[in-house]
Parts: sequence; C-alpha cells; structure tokens
Amino acid sequence: MSKRLDILVALTGHLEAMAAPEYHYTLAGQVHRGKPAFGYEKVDTAFVTLLEPDDERDVFAAPARPERRAHPWALLLFGVTDRPADLDHPTDAAYRLLDDLQRRIAWINAHTGTATPGRIPRPLGGLAEEHLQPGAGVVLPPDRQQGRPTAVCILPIVIPLTERFTP
Repeated sequence: MSKRLDILVALTGHLEAMAAPEYHYTLAGQVHRGKPAFGYEKVDTAFVTLLEPDDERDVFAAPARPERRAHPWALLLFGVTDRPADLDHPTDAAYRLLDDLQRRIAWINAHTGTATPGRIPRPLGGLAEEHLQPGAGVVLPPDRQQGRPTAVCILPIVIPLTERFTP
C-alpha cells in the first residue's frame, strides 16, 4: 500500500469507531474514502467522506533528500447529516457532527501516537510526522439549488507527511 492510503485507512477506522455516548453520531460503516457526496442517496443516515481539495496538490522535495518528499497533505472531512429533525434549525445536526469530528481528531492526536524519546509523538501509529492539524470547519445549510438536501459540515485537516521512495 501507499503511505497515503495507509493513512486514509487508519483515519477511516478511527472515525468509524466514533459512537454514543461519547459522540452525537455513530459512524460505523459510514466513513468513505474518495467518494464525493454522491447524490446524497444516504440522507437517512449521517456519513463522512474523506476527500482531497482540488487546489491543494503541491509537492515539495525534502531538503537534501531526493528519495523523499515532504509536504503538508490537506484533506477534507466532508460530513453529511441525515434529514433535519428540526426544520426551524436545520444546521444544528451539522454543528453536532462537526463537533464530533473535531473532538475525534483531538483524540487521535492524543491517543494514537508512537513516541520516540526526545521527539514529538507521531499520530496514526507513526504514519503522520506530527499532529493532525484541523481547521475551523464550516457548516452549510440545506440548499436544493445546490443539490444539497441536508446540512453538511466540512472540516479541513492537514497531515504533515514525508513520503520515502526506494528503487
């Protein structure tokens, strides 16, 4: 597997482990990799999909190491809520899902690292170089014209990444 796919698989597993009572949403079997919002055929159940933003594809060579590339890898955690129970406040569910995702990223940073004496713990079993860096996130209301029948949240995260290539 590629290191990026290893990270995506590990992140998927950690997000799918979210469940009540610690979280508002249970995401077992509801986290997808690289699958866009796909027509919202699952609007009866909240789900999350992991996507790369279209405008974040720069890659940098690691200093003095041609067999390595180091870069901040940007991902979007795109959360889709189920149909709103409260039609007067349809974004409430998306704020709860965004809160769940932010708290889970903090948990991943605190609990899944491998520690080397004198170094920063590396999350996701050592796959990430440093802590995952979540952005503020945004919540968008339902919008029929945009083809969005439910509220969504988008949480950007940055994963410090060094990829090593050997012949």
